[in-house]
Amino acid sequence: MRLNSRKQEPLEADIQAHLIKGLEKRGWYVQKTEGRSRNGFPDVTVVDTLGNTWFIELKRTVGRPSPDQCRELKALAEHNANVMLIYGTKAVDTLLLFKNWVDFTNIDHSILIVDSEGKMIWTKEII
Repeated sequence: MRLNSRKQEPLEADIQAHLIKGLEKRGWYVQKTEGRSRNGFPDVTVVDTLGNTWFIELKRTVGRPSPDQCRELKALAEHNANVMLIYGTKAVDTLLLFKNWVDFTNIDHSILIVDSEGKMIWTKEII
């Protein structure tokens, strides 16, 4: 008998890989941020087939963005960039249900947060 039968939460890298694979299947351009970017720059940059660019920070359901990540997401949103903060695999699965993300374009200098249950919330500040 196992005392803890709950399934372990995937690592952030596994959540990223799941998102990247799903978007590349759609023919979207996806670039994982590595190396020499500014501290806090979002994990993934995506360009959809309509030419819209998305900056995405991914976290495990228990993760929290660092102050540098909050600063970068806010700065991008203030420049009218499409910015998402996604928590966990269920949030990724929710986003992958949509054929395109045109309805999620940033028209209000806000950040779209998709929580660990797939609920979407627009905000100007990450708390």
